[in-house]
Amino acid sequence: MERVLNLLSCVVALAVISWSMCAIRLQVDQRIKYGCWGLLSITALRYIALMGYIMEMNEMWLMKLRPVYEVGLLTIGLLSAISMWYALPCLREQVRLSYYLGCFFPWYGLGLYGIAKQPTLLQAGSGWGYEVALQPSYTMDFMMLQGSFLGIICIIGMVGIVQYKHLQIRTQIGVIMMAHILCLVEKWGIGKAEYLMIRPFIIVEILMIWGAGYVLSRTVKSHKKSLLNR
Repeated sequence: MERVLNLLSCVVALAVISWSMCAIRLQVDQRIKYGCWGLLSITALRYIALMGYIMEMNEMWLMKLRPVYEVGLLTIGLLSAISMWYALPCLREQVRLSYYLGCFFPWYGLGLYGIAKQPTLLQAGSGWGYEVALQPSYTMDFMMLQGSFLGIICIIGMVGIVQYKHLQIRTQIGVIMMAHILCLVEKWGIGKAEYLMIRPFIIVEILMIWGAGYVLSRTVKSHKKSLLNR
């Protein structure tokens, strides 16, 4: 039963990715539209790989799928960072997207270095297939890296909520922050609960992908109009 539920959650993740790609098809900014389509496509490979782990495919192929599985986590984070930039008029109108994303280079650089170094193990999952697990000596480093990234996104969101009273902007920021706060809780809390039949990280990632798709599909508000709450 646990295997089936986790497979279904992967199918839901792929469906949300497809919805997000359709939702942003009318995005005026071509860089964002095609860039996010590329990121969503890479993210989809993460869940296809995860389905392979759940169904216990050939172990040799599963070892080769680890980089594909892991890079999907980076693309989800990048989607969240882009959606926060898009939701905040003060960032979108005053800071170029390339400069903004460049500020997160240390996190993504370390993430790519980790993927290249492969400090992970392929081990039997509790109740289903295989799991990709970090070597114990790297666990805390990864949690600090991911936690600091999620924390920065939440801080940016809090600044936006304080600065802007516009309901649409607050809703967009709130959606992104909710997903990131749940991700922090999952990494430091309920993710360790072995009794859960569906892995919490799958559900949290679905919320993050949906949130990015929702935000990027909305009509943008100018900085001036947002401050006037119009």
